[in-house]
Amino acid sequence: MPVRFKKLIPHCIVLLLLLAHAHTHTDLTSLAKNDAYPVFTSVDPQSERFLLMCELLDLKDADFADEKGCGLNFSISPYGQNANWGRNIRGEQRFGGVEIQLGDIVGRWGTIPLLFGAVPEGKTLPPVLQEARDNLFPGVTGIINDVQAVDPLQLFGYFTIPLEYRKRGVRFSLSAYMGCGFGINVEAGVASIRQTVGDREKTICLTEPCVTADPQVFAEWDFFARDLTDLAHPAFVDMSGLTTTQVQQYLTSKIRCIADEIGLDICDFCATSAEEVRVNLFWRWLYELNKGREEHWPHVAVMPFLIVSGSISPGKRTDRTTGGPFFCNQEPGFTKQFAVPFGNNDHSAVGFSTGL
Repeated sequence: MPVRFKKLIPHCIVLLLLLAHAHTHTDLTSLAKNDAYPVFTSVDPQSERFLLMCELLDLKDADFADEKGCGLNFSISPYGQNANWGRNIRGEQRFGGVEIQLGDIVGRWGTIPLLFGAVPEGKTLPPVLQEARDNLFPGVTGIINDVQAVDPLQLFGYFTIPLEYRKRGVRFSLSAYMGCGFGINVEAGVASIRQTVGDREKTICLTEPCVTADPQVFAEWDFFARDLTDLAHPAFVDMSGLTTTQVQQYLTSKIRCIADEIGLDICDFCATSAEEVRVNLFWRWLYELNKGREEHWPHVAVMPFLIVSGSISPGKRTDRTTGGPFFCNQEPGFTKQFAVPFGNNDHSAVGFSTGL
């Protein structure tokens, strides 16, 4: 029996070290939904834990192993992310009989609800939307809140937005162990993100003035966004009191001008910027619980650890843009609809982890 226990010693040590899982970085999350748990290194476990494991397997003194662990550990990790479609916030791959495009994850674009609610004080309804209100809800004064005109399947008066998401970057991790269980870890990265609408061979940033109520011009935009109005159930169309022709003439065929008037930039997004910079201060120490006991007992060790971490995001904020004419509007205040944040999008964060 003592011989069998001795053969199990290496396996017990490996199991205990995996359970300890003493990171030298915290698991801070990011505001970027496309990359909520950024990975800064492919080295896992960290090299200092490999050293401790080797020392324990050789049954050497833990203090000697800790002393040899002093030094630097640097890693470079290139990475890439691709996405063309997704699931919506309810986990569905199809909604209303239509596949969930990447631009539909939080809901499709609805045009009829743009006419609802109160206009902010001191503002007026943009001309295109005012024309739509006058023709779709003639004679209605005050606030419009007609729930019968909102299709629960998001088809009547809605768009589906096909997107292609590509992210390429490289991240760096530098760890320095200073002895007595203390160390520091610095993580950073840089990335290039591209999110394009529809056909990547075409551009939606046209330079000519937007043309409204022209079906031929709108047909050229089918690659940008698909109008789902024709798929609406006839029963819903009858209940809403609106016709397909009306909705397409005054709303969906004028999506370009509506976006321009409400300050929405629907150009393709492409940018390169720094990501987060994280600094992690850590402490961990190895304790042998039964050092010097009879050899036929398995070797038992525990490793408590504590990591305190902070991060900043020095990269570009991606919720605003400047650019060329029309949708790539040069005026400040245009929201870039398809922008993707870098890191925490200019936010800072703090956190800590501890365990055994």
